[in-house]
Amino acid sequence: MSAADAAVQAVATSTATSIFLDPSGRRWRVLRRCALTLALLLVVGIAIALPRMYASPSLEGRPTPIQLSKAETGLRAPIVGEGPMERAVKLVRSPASAGHPATTRKVEPFTGADLGVLAPKDAAHAGDAPYAIEHYGYSAAAHKTIALTFDDGPSSPVTPQLLDVLGRAKVPATFFLVGQNVAAHPDVVARLSREGHAVGVHTMTHPDIAHLPDWEEQAELVATERTLRAITGRAATFWRMPYDGEDAEFQQDTSDGLLRAQRLGYTIASYDFDTKDWEHDANPTGKVTDIPLPDLRSGKNITMLLHDAGGPNRERTVEYVKRLIPVARAAGYTFQTMPQVQPSIRESNAPIEVTVWDKAVHAGAYATYVLPNKLVEWLFALALFTVAVLGLGNVALAAWRHRKRSRIDWPTAEQIGLPVSVVLAAYNEEPVIARTLRSILASDYPVLEVVVVDDGSSDATAAQVRAVMAEDPRVVLLRQPNAGKAHALNNGVASARGDYVVTLDADTIMTPTTITNLMRHFALDTSGRLGAVAGVVRVGNRTTNLLTRWQALEYLTQIGIERSAQDQLGAISIIPGACAAWSKAAISAAGATPTSPSPRTATSR
Repeated sequence: MSAADAAVQAVATSTATSIFLDPSGRRWRVLRRCALTLALLLVVGIAIALPRMYASPSLEGRPTPIQLSKAETGLRAPIVGEGPMERAVKLVRSPASAGHPATTRKVEPFTGADLGVLAPKDAAHAGDAPYAIEHYGYSAAAHKTIALTFDDGPSSPVTPQLLDVLGRAKVPATFFLVGQNVAAHPDVVARLSREGHAVGVHTMTHPDIAHLPDWEEQAELVATERTLRAITGRAATFWRMPYDGEDAEFQQDTSDGLLRAQRLGYTIASYDFDTKDWEHDANPTGKVTDIPLPDLRSGKNITMLLHDAGGPNRERTVEYVKRLIPVARAAGYTFQTMPQVQPSIRESNAPIEVTVWDKAVHAGAYATYVLPNKLVEWLFALALFTVAVLGLGNVALAAWRHRKRSRIDWPTAEQIGLPVSVVLAAYNEEPVIARTLRSILASDYPVLEVVVVDDGSSDATAAQVRAVMAEDPRVVLLRQPNAGKAHALNNGVASARGDYVVTLDADTIMTPTTITNLMRHFALDTSGRLGAVAGVVRVGNRTTNLLTRWQALEYLTQIGIERSAQDQLGAISIIPGACAAWSKAAISAAGATPTSPSPRTATSR
């Protein structure tokens, strides 16, 4: 589309849109009220939904338990008992009486449930502490069992590879899953549940949860559980703390995380054999045999910690499992999930009725952790496709245009004969303005005048222009207070005597044929619809360094080839300020300049 066509369309649109005028402001007031109502409804909806979405399913229908922190339980609560499960217990002591020794009973601090009597050696170790961290687990029937547990998943393709190995060997396992990975791989999670593996919570984003505020830990745990519920149709009421450690000092330091989770109704799982596979997997030159096997001669029940995500070379862990299974079975061990051998979590994956809040949290997790990455992938693929298609298309169109233009018998500068003024705006262009003017004056086209509008420069721009004026009387200097490039160009165009105007930047160097090449298009326009011609701009210092070479390549592709393709389609989208030719009639029709020059402080001709 030519610039003249665009000008006519702009005027017509301005007239047609007058029906949208709203002098009374009523429409704007209604719009604001509607927007305010919608915003209010959104806030109310969020206020109602969030407490339900992030309420622990285990506490539904139960009174909210008291809050406890390690400030109340003791900064160094004693560690008692054995087993791969952990909990905080309140210690209630009964003095010795006739025929009965002194006892220390364990009480669940949030529900008040009686958990039995503390073993004498543990009671002695606990001393007079009001609370303790108890390790416990394994049913009385458990004998020579191994519970394989995997943290940080699911991942692709490692978790499916691991499931293939476990499925062929008929070995059930326990997976502590990270919520954002669950949202990214729902099909893998559904397979885990379908194939009989136990599923537990490992938080939504794997933070150092013991040092988070209460609300954030609750959000991390509940959001992961609800996402699992929505996918599997089963509960997930036990969890393992990220960065869990075996030493007593670590457990004491992180007891706030344990207490908050226990208060929310979660049962805390740990382990009793750490393979440290994550450390061995991280060694790029390591081997599967570097990951140690447990002591299978003791006959003890074993809960093993492994990882199926969260680091490099997790395929090495899959190979380790292949190695472990036959060795353990040869030693008389059987494989069970943690709920199968831990009575306290036997019903932790019981079937449930999925609620709307489960689905809402699942959708939120997908929108937060999965959709942005997918969107970036889609946009990247679209960008590659677009670059390839548009790039090749532009090259083809530009080549077609070049072939057609090479057959045109172009007029010479003398044959064109159209009156042309050159207009440029200048602001503090002292170092370059004289060079630019001399390049214009050296043109092979008979330019009427070169109008320079000094836009309130504070340097010697005007003096440099006057020096060139002394050499060639075609140079005209207009001076105005600083008002911006648009005002300066409007002043210059309004003052120009030619029917056609060539505009350029004050630091643009013209070749002798530039103006002729611009104006020949007007000379061949028999329809009178041509309003402007876009010039081709190249980087003058392209050989200076790598950056300027890249800039030159950008100008060649984005300006040269792309604009040539647009020209072939009759759809030039931009007329560059650095080099262009205009019909003054088209400019005036578009209302882009005043009909007479704006006031200025000085005029020199």
